[in-house]
Amino acid sequence: MFTSLDRLAEATSLDADDIRLGLDYFVEQGDARVYRGAPRAEVAAKDLPGHARFYLVPDWEHFAESRIQVSPGRHTEAE
Repeated sequence: MFTSLDRLAEATSLDADDIRLGLDYFVEQGDARVYRGAPRAEVAAKDLPGHARFYLVPDWEHFAESRIQVSPGRHTEAE
């Protein structure tokens, strides 16, 4: 996803500083990476100005490995 802190803040109704903290947490957990520039270089969200565009690249495989998945099941009379 190509975005900025300001855009994410507007889309989520959260403060840009809260977005920075959340993104840095995802990076620390290995769930995502934040890149900027050409060629792309990894950056910390805490160092990004609000207007600066960056690439947010989730690691879906890692995210899925470290989370539980809850899905609705079907209940039958026999159970």
